[in-house]
Amino acid sequence: MIDSTGYKIFVIEDHIKNDSLFSSISPRLQTQKYLVSTYDLSEPNDYKKLLNNASYLGLSQFLVTPSLFGELIEKLKAYDFNLKGITFSPPINAEDQEYINEYLQNITSFYSEEQVIQYLKVLKDEIIRFDEIYDSIPEKLVFSKNGNIYIIFNNGVLFIEEDDQLIELDRVLNSLIYGVS
Repeated sequence: MIDSTGYKIFVIEDHIKNDSLFSSISPRLQTQKYLVSTYDLSEPNDYKKLLNNASYLGLSQFLVTPSLFGELIEKLKAYDFNLKGITFSPPINAEDQEYINEYLQNITSFYSEEQVIQYLKVLKDEIIRFDEIYDSIPEKLVFSKNGNIYIIFNNGVLFIEEDDQLIELDRVLNSLIYGVS
């Protein structure tokens, strides 16, 4: 079960300023291009404090744009994650939501690589279409691996059950962030 710890993904643009504030952002995983920090969901101002301290240290928020959501889904599939569901903000109609989640399930299922590529293309196109026509963007993606649940939001907030899950997610994040910056 996901507890009261939230995780926030930051991009390292240049280098982290060597400062006593570094420990205050509670880094859990750091690579050359990104780091994942934690904050306490039960403390009302902890997230805001984390954002302010990270900004002071020269970190940028990792934001998952609609087009990057498509890339994220593709990378998750490539690294054998199971796609569970995607929600939009504002919400899309129930029929479209069902259609999108069906495509997610088809991508996760054992279809030929050619079919998966086609499902991915349609899903990416639909995400962009919802953004352009309905001003509705992906808000959150739920996925799993080895029985562990992951939830990532478009603002780079991540919910996981254990810090160890970051290791599984590292290859996905590295490939996305190296492609972004």
